[in-house]
Amino acid sequence: MLWISKWVDYSDKYGLGYQLCDDSVGVLFNDLTRLIMTAGGAENLQYIDRDNHEHLFTMKEYAEQLKKKVTLLKVRERFISRSV
Repeated sequence: MLWISKWVDYSDKYGLGYQLCDDSVGVLFNDLTRLIMTAGGAENLQYIDRDNHEHLFTMKEYAEQLKKKVTLLKVRERFISRSV
């Protein structure tokens, strides 16, 4: 069972950033898409689009249209790990 252990609300601009109890980090974007980075330095990405279709990538290889979202995820991950 997983639960949200930390979160940061940026919904006025981007969405809700969160960390799960297993240290995975994700963002629920305002456009209702989700991007999750697995815990433990594995650097695997799970992208869930508006239609709830799952797409798997890595931090090194992902779709070009996700570039901004991956950058935002990295920033949120650093902030949540250090501040909250």
